[in-house]
Amino acid sequence: MDEATAASVRTAIEELKGNRLKLIFEQLDKQVSYEKIRIVGKCLENAEADVG
Repeated sequence: MDEATAASVRTAIEELKGNRLKLIFEQLDKQVSYEKIRIVGKCLENAEADVG
């Protein structure tokens, strides 16, 4: 996945305050797969776990 797509997904997750896949998918105009959304979500979870 390219960095621009990952950044778009991160932004959508942060704006929507969570990992509601359907809402994120729709926020991204249905252009990013659920799989990619899940991957970015897990990466964010792991990054937060490393900090906390």
